[in-house]
Amino acid sequence: CFPSPPPTTPPPTAAPITSAPTSAPVPTPPTTPGPTPNILLIMADDVGTGDVPGYWGNGMRVSDLVDLPNLYDLVNKGTVFTDAHATPVCATSRYTLLSGNYPHRGRNSGGTWLLGDPSQFLPGQQTIAQALKDGAGYHTALMGKWHVGGLIPAADGETATTAALLTTPRNNWTKPLPEGPQTFGFDYSMVTDKGIQSNPYAFFRDGYLTPGSVKYWTEGVYDAEFGQSSILVAGQGHQDWDSSAYNMILVNETKDFLEEHFATRPDDPFFAYVALGVAHIPHTAPYNYIDGQPVQGTHPTAFLDMLKEMDLVVGSLVNLIEERGLAEDTIIVFTSDNGGLANFETLTDGHTSQGPLNSFKGTIAEGGHRVPFIMRQDGVIPAGEERSNIVGINDLFATLCELAGVDVPAGSGIDSVSFADYLISNDDTGTRDFLAVFKDTKQSVPQSWTMRYNDLKLNRYLGNGVYTLHNLTEDIGEKINLTWDSSYAAMMQEMIDQINQIRPGINS
Repeated sequence: CFPSPPPTTPPPTAAPITSAPTSAPVPTPPTTPGPTPNILLIMADDVGTGDVPGYWGNGMRVSDLVDLPNLYDLVNKGTVFTDAHATPVCATSRYTLLSGNYPHRGRNSGGTWLLGDPSQFLPGQQTIAQALKDGAGYHTALMGKWHVGGLIPAADGETATTAALLTTPRNNWTKPLPEGPQTFGFDYSMVTDKGIQSNPYAFFRDGYLTPGSVKYWTEGVYDAEFGQSSILVAGQGHQDWDSSAYNMILVNETKDFLEEHFATRPDDPFFAYVALGVAHIPHTAPYNYIDGQPVQGTHPTAFLDMLKEMDLVVGSLVNLIEERGLAEDTIIVFTSDNGGLANFETLTDGHTSQGPLNSFKGTIAEGGHRVPFIMRQDGVIPAGEERSNIVGINDLFATLCELAGVDVPAGSGIDSVSFADYLISNDDTGTRDFLAVFKDTKQSVPQSWTMRYNDLKLNRYLGNGVYTLHNLTEDIGEKINLTWDSSYAAMMQEMIDQINQIRPGINS
């Protein structure tokens, strides 16, 4: 058997899901897109470009330590973007991905991190799911990490509270989350608020708290059914919570969604957004994967075990598409929410999550926000190719809308530039030259920003006013500061002007 969260009714018996087989690249020439495509969007958590095939010389075997055949297969059958960017941290990236906006256009410039706080989405802003649903009749689903905040349902006459969140009589869990995924365009959802790293340790199905006994979890590691479950932050959750089962649950839920889709809406396209828990801490891979393959303890570090599980999950999700003969009708996207983890969390046997990039998650250095970004649609998206121009995860909003024949709704996709033609035909006409990345505190105090212009990168640290300028073609590690070079003065000013235009007052 394999894990599934407590349902309201007994689940049907499901056949095991196996990883997709690895095969050689398919040299099918790209064509003009046909019918409205399905979309499978997979977002990893804290996975850097050094963690996957297709970057920095990584083949199927990454750092000569872990084999990732399913991701390697995706690279060979799809197109790899080598200069793709998220934000430096997860909450802001999830808003940016779903809205097509820079984070400061939402409620909090530093992101909305906690259940109980009003959603990061402001009134009138739409998710890509809502846009696809309204514009082309998509059947939409979200499985995994939500992490854009949202209010708690209050009992009649009460004010909701995060204290004793799941048991206090001030909250009414017979009601759905007032700002859950179901209110932002998702027909089907099975989510946790913060992935695996913090409480509440419980799933919400279509906005409703799933049933189950509640307990207060203290920090520690617990023996669970599928592995060793780790609690990093004490708090309430379901008694059967198991962090090691999280990603397998998402696979199971995606399978259930697709079965429901083809049983009830087979003529409509689907949009399935799967927000993985891997490779955020805690690193608790399961003893065995769904197909019985051992995972925990099979590599030198727990982090590398998680990368292996991630590859198995990607294989399972892609296999759900391939086994239905939908590889030519489905856009598959794999990316991450920010740069990889710091070396002290991952490096023991020569592996670094950033490759040659400077720094890691949480910073405006390239290693903090450059992310893996791979897209596949057989016969439409070229197989085995690379794209080296700058793109942001915010650009996916406009790109998917264009590929689906949908207009970008007003108030969303403000900072989204379609790269559909660049993806399919390598025509970069109309793609972006400039891309901004902002790092604010969780209290929405601006800390730093970076502006990319082609291969130039201008960083500003607002606390001390320091600028650094780098030519990434010659200095990928951002070691040589060119601000002293007067030949760059005009371009530096243009980059500053661009930042001021995007976010007025940021340099005040």
